[in-house]
Amino acid sequence: MHNITSQVRTPLLSARGDRTEHSSTINTSQKDWENPQVYQRNRLGSHVPLVSHTKQSQALSRFSGTANLSDWTNVKVLSGSEWRFNLFGMPESVPSDFYEPSFDTSQWSKVQLDRRALPRVSLFVTPDLDVLSTDHLQIPVPSNWECQGFGTPIYTNIIYPFPVTPPYVPKDNPTGCYTHTFDVAEDWTKNRRIFLQFEAVGSAFYCWVNGTMVGYAQDAFLSSEFDVTKLLKPGSNHLAAMRWSDGSYLEDQDHWWLSGIHRDVFLLAKPLTFISDYHVKTPLTFAAKGSSRLASARHACYTMPACTVHPTKLDLSVEARSLDAQLLSGHAIVAKLYHDSPDLSDAEPVVEGSLDLVAQGPDTSDRMAGSQADWHTGAAKGSWDMMLQGKAGPALWSAEEPNLYILVLSLIAPDGSHVESESCQVGFRQDEIRGRQLLHNNQPIMVKGVNRHMHEDRRGKAVTEDSMLADITLLKQLNFNAVRNAHYPNNNRWYELCNQYGIYLMDEANVETHGFEPTFTKKNAHPGCWPEWHDAIVDRGMRMIKRDKNHPSIIAWSCGNESGFGKAHSDMASFYRQLDPSRPTHYEGGGSRTDATDIICPMYARVDECVSLANIAMEHRPVIQCEYAHAMGNSNGNYKEYWEMYDKHPHLQGGFIWDWVDQGLINTVKAPSGKTVEYWAYGGDFGSFPDDAQFCINGMVWPNRQPHPGCYEAKACMAPVVFAVSQATGQPGYVVTVTNKNWFTTTEALVFSFRLLADGVPIRQEAEEGWTQFDIAHIPPQEEQEVRLHPQRVPGGLQHSELALELRAQLLTATPWAPEGHMVAEAQMGLTPQHYLDQLPRQPPEQEAEYEEESEPLTVHWQDENGRDTVTVQGEPHYLIWYYFYVLSCFAGLLQAKRTQVRTC
Repeated sequence: MHNITSQVRTPLLSARGDRTEHSSTINTSQKDWENPQVYQRNRLGSHVPLVSHTKQSQALSRFSGTANLSDWTNVKVLSGSEWRFNLFGMPESVPSDFYEPSFDTSQWSKVQLDRRALPRVSLFVTPDLDVLSTDHLQIPVPSNWECQGFGTPIYTNIIYPFPVTPPYVPKDNPTGCYTHTFDVAEDWTKNRRIFLQFEAVGSAFYCWVNGTMVGYAQDAFLSSEFDVTKLLKPGSNHLAAMRWSDGSYLEDQDHWWLSGIHRDVFLLAKPLTFISDYHVKTPLTFAAKGSSRLASARHACYTMPACTVHPTKLDLSVEARSLDAQLLSGHAIVAKLYHDSPDLSDAEPVVEGSLDLVAQGPDTSDRMAGSQADWHTGAAKGSWDMMLQGKAGPALWSAEEPNLYILVLSLIAPDGSHVESESCQVGFRQDEIRGRQLLHNNQPIMVKGVNRHMHEDRRGKAVTEDSMLADITLLKQLNFNAVRNAHYPNNNRWYELCNQYGIYLMDEANVETHGFEPTFTKKNAHPGCWPEWHDAIVDRGMRMIKRDKNHPSIIAWSCGNESGFGKAHSDMASFYRQLDPSRPTHYEGGGSRTDATDIICPMYARVDECVSLANIAMEHRPVIQCEYAHAMGNSNGNYKEYWEMYDKHPHLQGGFIWDWVDQGLINTVKAPSGKTVEYWAYGGDFGSFPDDAQFCINGMVWPNRQPHPGCYEAKACMAPVVFAVSQATGQPGYVVTVTNKNWFTTTEALVFSFRLLADGVPIRQEAEEGWTQFDIAHIPPQEEQEVRLHPQRVPGGLQHSELALELRAQLLTATPWAPEGHMVAEAQMGLTPQHYLDQLPRQPPEQEAEYEEESEPLTVHWQDENGRDTVTVQGEPHYLIWYYFYVLSCFAGLLQAKRTQVRTC
């Protein structure tokens, strides 16, 4: 850890080693946005999300219902409103006094801009955007300015939309200027440290508050935080965000290139002494508890399939800060852990303890802008044996059973008064590679995953909580259990919802440089190999894991995507392992033999290739495809073969489909009728060039989240319950084997039913669509059970029909992600003639033969009746029902050519 940290803080990075004095204008002679060694100025270090609750009860209720930053006393949300905005063609075109509070935005004259009317952009050239406004032009924050009619949305898969001449970017570099005025009460800032946080801005930005430059930051998908205590007063803050920076070379993801403030902006007021970060760990030790009855290759490989946890610990480390070392003295941290539940008003903690802060000395890494003062830090550590808190120990977290606890940390002053509280969700979990398998809580789970870009068809990357919830509920309903955050850290709220609903996450650093050398055959062709880019790349992974380290939903850390392989990736992976040994690391770039990955994680390996990888001798890592089953167009047809392979081989543990949602953006066009209509646009539809056309339309669901047909194939292949009908036994009824493929939950939350079909039509019409429920004991995880279904007699005359048995498993009661009766699994299996005979009454053979002959045969007559062709079908009525539409289809050609009458007798 010390090696990595020292590399990041070396003088190589002026952004990391220096703190900029407060200044005003952008320095266009020394362009920070074209210097990979300057990726931030004055930005504070990354940490877990903080809110600073004034009461412990507030901290405890933080995750109840819909989380809203504006609900908390010490948070002032600046987003969620319209900000004044103008877009200039390049940073040099920004007015030199733009940052001044007295700057008059009414001078921004407006030219009505319709991005759809822009001429097609020539290669590597953006339109002249020097003057684009009139009155007090405004834009919603958060949003991407291209989705608000400014500039051009650009989609590319691999190629950069500008010449690859690192670290330089085009002179025509659209620069959005925001101004926003807000009021701050004097008592809100008194005896407080005030922090200004931008949760995400793309791709680089400068910020001013009341005429003074606060700082500069890159990385379009992580928070940038600045201490503005000395600068804040009732007034305005100004921000200039550039579309292109040297950081853009690290953000070549297969998605739209969009710009601006696309997540929340807020002020956070902290006490003079405050909690600045904390890390929660839940190390688990498992003891064997017999073995599973289900005989499978996966269990044969794994010697302790069924186990109990013993012991379980809750380890906690907390950091507090103050500018005055004496203020830290005598403070303590009180930690309380609660079972999460809908009503926590009268909750009692399951763990409670007090920890003393121990002085750690000054920390120069986060010195405030324009100040030589250093933070003084105090640290507190504690550990609790959870087995002493209850005989069974804590409930563990998994995607199947997302059991959560709420940890409340309170800073207590020397006189015993409450200073502030922070809180987070806690899930007892552990992920590790052992026995050449990824084990989650000691079980070799299957990764039923998708790659998910943050995308909405009208808002681009500025996704809402409603959109996140829609994705999570649909993922759960379709039997997915995992998401790769492709290819960057997501909104904080996304992780909280995945913790709550139960989704495994692979958290990925915002690093992709695919366009440098797309074939990955040339050594040292990517910035990850170049010393001058090393720290900027490693910093992205470090800040991600520092922010997200406490989320139980995360099962692996990723070093990025398609960026070759170099020292930066090795060092990032080393930092991951040192800070958090409870999760494996992942990185596909450079192949599976680099030291940056604990998982063999190919892209689009065929079935036989996956088997070959899993059979490599002396290998210790599992195979989990980071991308496979490319979901473009009418696709996913071979999904069944993949999952048959995964189920058979113990070292193959699924993967992540590319990808979740079609990334169409709403555009408009005039129809021939003159009416303006909307449609989902793809690359090139807005006039950009180069582009990769419709290659962004490759999701499992449409942009409005309506499933494609492939979703249902995937749902069936990944179903947690599997049915199989046995061979005919000579006894009445059907013997069905029901297998529970879950790893942690029984089938007690499901209700089972069946029906018999003849030529696709239910036989028992008196029942609800022919369905009959059947009872079966609760099946433990990874076990199976046989059940004999009571017979349903097939009416005479149908013995030669195509008979099928349908079974289904539905939710017994509603869950947060699906209503009661939601179909979890279903299957249709053909029955043999012997299955049919088993249902007949036991009688002498000669009588059974007579029964077989008692049905009148079906006859079809064709005749001309008064000049009209007529088809007459004769036979038993119940038999004709199933053949009526068949006859119609047989004569479809005649029905189209002439009027043909079909009648039955």
